[in-house]
Amino acid sequence: MVRLEQEKLAVLAGISANTIRNLEGNEGPLNARMGTVRALQQALETAGVEFLPDEGVRRRREAVATP
Repeated sequence: MVRLEQEKLAVLAGISANTIRNLEGNEGPLNARMGTVRALQQALETAGVEFLPDEGVRRRREAVATP
C-alpha cells in the first residue's frame, strides 16, 4: 500500500497533521467535514490509492510517484 507519514499526507491534502491524527485515533463514526474527507481522498488518489465501489481500496496498478 502507499506509505505516507501524517505530515506528508497533511501537506498533500492541505489540512493539518493534527486533523489526521484525530481522525486516525477516532474509534467511533467518522466526524469530519465533507471538504476534509474529499481533500484526503484526492491526496490519497494522487499518491496512488484507488477507491473501489464496494468501499474497498487498493494501490493503483500503474506506477505513481508521490510528490
